[in-house]
Amino acid sequence: MALTAIEDRYYELHPKSAELYERAKLNFPKGVTHEARNMTPFPVHMTHGLASRKWDVDGNEYVEYNTGHGSMILGQANPVIVKAVQDRMALGTHLSASSDLEIRWADLVKQLIPCAEKVRFTSSGTEAVMMAMRMARAYNGRSKIIKFFDHFHGWSDYANAGNLTGMDGIPGEVLDTMISLQPGNIGAVEAAIEANDVAAIIIESPGAHMGGTPIRPDFLPLLQHTLRYLTRFSCIGSECEDDCCHGWRVDIDEATYKKVKAAMLLSSDEARRPLKAGRCLEILLDVAPSHVHFARLSLPSGKVTERLLTEANPIWELPDVAQPGAAEAGAEAVGSSVSSYVLLGVGHILTGWDHLAFVLALLILAGSLGEMARVVTGFTIAHSVTLALAVMGFVHPQAAAVEALIGFSVALVAAENAWAL
Repeated sequence: MALTAIEDRYYELHPKSAELYERAKLNFPKGVTHEARNMTPFPVHMTHGLASRKWDVDGNEYVEYNTGHGSMILGQANPVIVKAVQDRMALGTHLSASSDLEIRWADLVKQLIPCAEKVRFTSSGTEAVMMAMRMARAYNGRSKIIKFFDHFHGWSDYANAGNLTGMDGIPGEVLDTMISLQPGNIGAVEAAIEANDVAAIIIESPGAHMGGTPIRPDFLPLLQHTLRYLTRFSCIGSECEDDCCHGWRVDIDEATYKKVKAAMLLSSDEARRPLKAGRCLEILLDVAPSHVHFARLSLPSGKVTERLLTEANPIWELPDVAQPGAAEAGAEAVGSSVSSYVLLGVGHILTGWDHLAFVLALLILAGSLGEMARVVTGFTIAHSVTLALAVMGFVHPQAAAVEALIGFSVALVAAENAWAL
C-alpha cells in the first residue's frame, strides 16, 4: 500500500527512529516498552530533554507535553533536581535500610494530602492500586470494586477489568469482583452500590488516557456526593466491637435511605452487615441541612423508639445493648414525642414559602370566614394525613411525582383565582 504524503514526510524526518524501531521489535512486544509509546507507523526515539523541550535521535525538537507521563512537572533536567540526585547518589546507591529521608518524604506527602494518616511507598502505581484495593476490601469486608471503562490503574488483573484491550488471560473469577461502568452516569453508580457489596470506587479523575477521553465536569462532585453517604453511621469510642449492637435495627425515612444507601445500618438478618457501634452512634446528616429526617430504632426486646434528626440535632446517642436492661431503659415509646411533631408541623408550614403561597391562594377564593376555616382545616388535615401515611410506611410515593403534583396544584389554584377575577 502506497504511503500518504504525511507518512512520507514522517519517514523523511525520522530515519534513525525507523531504524531503531526495527531493532526494538526484536526485543519488545510491539517494539515498545510502554503502551503509550505505541505509534503508527513507528515511535520516535528521544535522546535528551531540557525544561519544556526534548530532542529525538534525528535532531528534531519537540515541546514536552507528555511530561514523563505526568511525573516531570518541573520539566526535563531541572538543575535543582539534577544536583539533589547527584549529591545523594554520591552517598550510596541503595542502602537497604531505613533513613531519615523517607520520614521527611512521608511528612511532605502528608502535608500535601492532609487526609493521609499513614504512608506506604511502592515501586509502581500498579502496586499502589493493588494495595489500595486490598485494604479497602479488608477494612469493610466487601469484595466488589467499581471502576470505569478504559480508565487506567496499572497492570494488575483487577485494574484491567473493563479495558478495551488487553483482557486476554484474566480469570473470570477476578473479573467477577469488578464492576465496570460508563463514566458520567451517576445513576448507574447508585444502582451498582444498591445491588452489590461495594468496597471501593476507583476513577481516573481527568478521564481515560490521562484526560484524553474526558468525563463530564459535574461527574466527580456527583460521585463524591454519593460516596459520602456510604458511611453515614460511624463508631465512636474505643469500646466498639463487631457484634455489640447485634439485634438492633435502625430504620430511616425513604428519602434519607436513598442517600445513605448500604450504610451498614440494617442488621445481618436483612442481608446487611451487622451494625457496628460502641456507646453511641453518630448520624451525620449533612445533606439538605434544612430537611428533617425521621429515624426509628427497634430494640432486641421488641420495643421501639424514634427520633427526629435535624441540622441542630444530628446526633442520636443510643443505649448500650451490652449492658442488661440499658437498652430498654433508654427507649421511648413510639409517639411519645407528639409535641415535637406538632411544633415541627407548625414550623414546616410557617417557614415554607410554597405552603404559604398555596394557602394564601386558597384563602383568596374563600368567600366567608366559615369557608376560610374549612379551607385551612382541609389543607391541614390532608397535609397531616399524607405525611403520617408516608412516615408510618403505608405509602411510598415517588419524590419526583410528588414534586410535580405540588407544582401542578399551585398552578391550578393560581389559574382558578385568575379565572375568578
